[in-house]
Amino acid sequence: KCEGNDVSVDFYLVVLNNMLENAPTAKGYFGKGNLEIAKGKKKEADASFEKAFELVGDDAELKIEIIKGGTNTSSSGKWYDRWMQADPKAGQPWLRKASQVANKVNDFKVDPNLTMRQLCNSKAIEYAEKAKSLDPSVASSANKMIAGFEDGLPKCSELFQLGLKEGQSTTLGGGVGTVTVKCKK
Repeated sequence: KCEGNDVSVDFYLVVLNNMLENAPTAKGYFGKGNLEIAKGKKKEADASFEKAFELVGDDAELKIEIIKGGTNTSSSGKWYDRWMQADPKAGQPWLRKASQVANKVNDFKVDPNLTMRQLCNSKAIEYAEKAKSLDPSVASSANKMIAGFEDGLPKCSELFQLGLKEGQSTTLGGGVGTVTVKCKK
């Protein structure tokens, strides 16, 4: 409730820090992480969600909420892995991962060449397909995402000029990894 008001966020962060010194709890660190996200302090939020994750125990519902909160931090790769492990049939983490990878089209760490970066959409399609295969409840969302990712694929002729063809594997930087090449005809 206090995340929308800057003064309230600062106040409750002070209160939570004092409380957590005396009585550390998973819920307390989870709340602190959410407030830190509201303040744009992703590194601090990651540490708070990590502490909450350590303390959560057997509360599976809170564990998933902590993990979801962790996916909003800068080091979210580990959080997606934890989510997929905690709920192997969930499609939502795969959809989030698909969206995250598709956004790397603008990241020069992936590759300096735009055509190569557009292959992030190919990896995003893989993740969205995985989401559908695991969780039929996300199929409609996944299909919409896939259609958008397909629009962002590079043209086959552009890839051919780079020595790549559809179905071939290539590796991209920036944490994307191995990609099976897909392209627009």
